[in-house]
Amino acid sequence: MFVWNKNHIAKPAKVDLPILRSEDYSLIVPTGFSVAIIGTGPKGLYSLAALQHKLSQEKSAIPIEVHLFNSHPYIASGPNYSPDQPDFLLINYPVENINAWKEEEMGTEDKLSFIDWIANRNLTERAVQLGDFASRALVGLYLQDVLSTLIKNMPTNVTVLAFHAEVTSCHLIKSGKALLQLDHKFTNEALNYDSIMISTGHSFQPIPLIPFDTSDRLIKSIYPVEKKLNRITNTDSVAVAGLGLTFVDAILALTEGKGGRFEIEGEEIIYHSSGNEPKEIFAFSRSGLPMIPRSGKIPKNSRSKFLNKKSLNALKDSWGSIDFERDLLPLIKSEMEDVWYSSVINRAEVDVDWFKLFKFSTLFAPFQDQVFQDSSVYHYAVTKLLEYYIDELSYPPENSPLQQISAVWRNALEIVTECYNFGGFEASSMQDFQSNYLGRFNQISYGPPLISMKKIHCLMEMGLLKLTLGKAPHFRKFEEGSYWIFSPESGHSIKADYLVQATIPKSNFPERNSPLFQSLLQNGLARPFVKDSIQFKWPEINQAGNLVSKHGSVVSQITLYGTPTEGMTLDNDTLSRTRNDFANTWANNVAEELLKIKLSISHGNHKSRFSSTSIDPNYQSMGSKLA
Repeated sequence: MFVWNKNHIAKPAKVDLPILRSEDYSLIVPTGFSVAIIGTGPKGLYSLAALQHKLSQEKSAIPIEVHLFNSHPYIASGPNYSPDQPDFLLINYPVENINAWKEEEMGTEDKLSFIDWIANRNLTERAVQLGDFASRALVGLYLQDVLSTLIKNMPTNVTVLAFHAEVTSCHLIKSGKALLQLDHKFTNEALNYDSIMISTGHSFQPIPLIPFDTSDRLIKSIYPVEKKLNRITNTDSVAVAGLGLTFVDAILALTEGKGGRFEIEGEEIIYHSSGNEPKEIFAFSRSGLPMIPRSGKIPKNSRSKFLNKKSLNALKDSWGSIDFERDLLPLIKSEMEDVWYSSVINRAEVDVDWFKLFKFSTLFAPFQDQVFQDSSVYHYAVTKLLEYYIDELSYPPENSPLQQISAVWRNALEIVTECYNFGGFEASSMQDFQSNYLGRFNQISYGPPLISMKKIHCLMEMGLLKLTLGKAPHFRKFEEGSYWIFSPESGHSIKADYLVQATIPKSNFPERNSPLFQSLLQNGLARPFVKDSIQFKWPEINQAGNLVSKHGSVVSQITLYGTPTEGMTLDNDTLSRTRNDFANTWANNVAEELLKIKLSISHGNHKSRFSSTSIDPNYQSMGSKLA
């Protein structure tokens, strides 16, 4: 498996887009139809791409202002794909799965998919191939190059301004337009937005593992890893909460990021310590289970025999609504059993003695029938489980039952999403699915690249990384600042100098919000989704992505996209242009509003404020350009 990084390509030119400060906001003189994109990581970039494509088709003469707001300095890439992060932080799917452009938007030589972009800039003698992986920093460079292409191809009547600022408040005025506040204090009463896209990514507030703990020894977020984890020294013991993708990043940052080096010898990996790593690293999670890694190889037979449109229609006819456990899970289990035994037959051709019965419970909860009274036995069991996962990925997909069943959830997700979105599941089933199934299925099917989990396995085998605490341990803080973590199953306990939350916060609306969503709630522009008297922990949207107000009316001026829609929607892949694509709908709606204005002007019914974007003459600096 090959991993592409920044050193393998000819770096693109810096983005030619001025970055304004929040204090500059009041100096903007609004003179056009105004649009705001709040949160301009990948989803905000895709919103801009959809808008650019639509406006290029419309060929309107009406001046349009597009304002981009991002709390992170890198517009387009955001914090997750920041180009200055270490190259050992990888994406968890192959390079061919990334394309910032929709097919109808392509056609020019500078609008390239990620794999074609790498090929076009390749400085190595190796050709880019299907199944290759890449560093997240390299993806960030690609996204910034996409932004450059968008700016270069923007219609002449469109002006784009970018602000390095957090939008902390939004409310509507009598005209129906929106006013924003930046960084809790900067406003521009004259600047009213006709349409707003909110694509703020993972902006939810984390729930502290230790309530009211404000110590710098509780690290609530690991990003950027080179800053958040640098205070940890070689005399410290560290406990890491979480065993998902963020856990992998944290562990590699505490080893490779501290100067350690992994050496690949054939199929083996050897770790050379720098001496700067923490004294001990412990890790745990609610399930206590590692993710199944991904090799980049795609099983050839990806069609679903049991869970398909035909079976879905039959279920709807029978029940009228969908219950995941009753209706969909049995079909998913049948799908897994079918591909398991098909690959067992193929496996016999290369390993005649290999045979295992398929048991869904063994896949979903490998240790559910075991009690671990010895903490070292649990660590050994998880190490061997991860070793099995890694070994299975050495086989071609058609010969690996594990790879086949891992692919089942990825293939089923389109149907499951169609059933789930916008409250499609029965209310109790939505709760059960979110609590008991979604996370584990994602662990099975959307794990990290194989190379990353080989590194984790190496660290576990050498004893630097210890999974001795089992699942769902208890923890508390000592008065002197360290943490006590205890396994109720084995009785094993440890003392840690640092506690690291290596998890991504989930929506907990309306209790724990970002300032922006708190203001939307307080101003009556958002409300929690409720079904069958059950209140869920996410804001309600309609099928166009528009917020639903406190009183149940659609707030057509505000659209959500990506992570802010999670709960109402499923499968919001950060880099996907096609899944739950509210950007295209939003861009079409903006174009329709512009058409109404154009018709109104042509009939002499619209008082024009449309000339060109200007900035107060007292404004001196246009800020720095993108790095």
